[in-house]
Amino acid sequence: QDERNVVELLTDQVEFADVLVINKCDLAEPEKIDQLESLLRKLNPTAEIVRCTLGKVDLAKILGTGRFDMRRAAQHPMWLKEPRESPRSEADEYGISSFVYRARRPFHPQRLWDSLDLETGTLAGVIRSKGACWIASRHDVAYQWAHAGVCFNLSPAGLWWAAADRDEWPEESEYRLEVDALWEEPYGDRRQELVFIGIDLDRQRLIRLLDDSLLTPEEMSLGQAGWAELTDPLPPLEDPDEESLEDAQDALG
Repeated sequence: QDERNVVELLTDQVEFADVLVINKCDLAEPEKIDQLESLLRKLNPTAEIVRCTLGKVDLAKILGTGRFDMRRAAQHPMWLKEPRESPRSEADEYGISSFVYRARRPFHPQRLWDSLDLETGTLAGVIRSKGACWIASRHDVAYQWAHAGVCFNLSPAGLWWAAADRDEWPEESEYRLEVDALWEEPYGDRRQELVFIGIDLDRQRLIRLLDDSLLTPEEMSLGQAGWAELTDPLPPLEDPDEESLEDAQDALG
């Protein structure tokens, strides 16, 4: 059963597509269409974008193109492609930009919860954000951060590879290389890696917001036993072992 809301579903479809069609171009100002195309390219850098009116599209552009590769799409989420390849994404002429927030400390669950009040505009200007999230009180569980518009979801995606038995690790060499690339002692692949895409983003304000939600050096010294005692307002966890590790890591990128 698909539990995504309409916003998440539509956003996922845009990010997963190999061809995107912008219809009714005759009813919108050219600048608005250009801005929409710029945003779509941030969400999906590899898709072909076709403009049309009255739904008139050359069928050769959308049928039997041979562009879609399921394995490539699953292993390399498009929402992370451009920001990962470009350490700093400058705003284009329409103010659309993206950046990746990275950290190797976990979030304090209560401070993170308090900071993500959408009604107060903490994510103002952010159209889409998504990625891997490490929460101190749930040390072994990888969380998927998914936000689009006014919809925000923070959900368990499975165990971090560092928390899994080695015999459960993937055998394919390309997966192993990805794990090795993400690995950093002493916490393995546990990390914050969040992509933000938006219009007129206040990058430094978002970074401060997230940095303030991380554990302080003093809190880090408490170790896992101390982290487990932190105030945690997030919903109770179900058994994370039921989640497929490879599916979880595909979701997190």
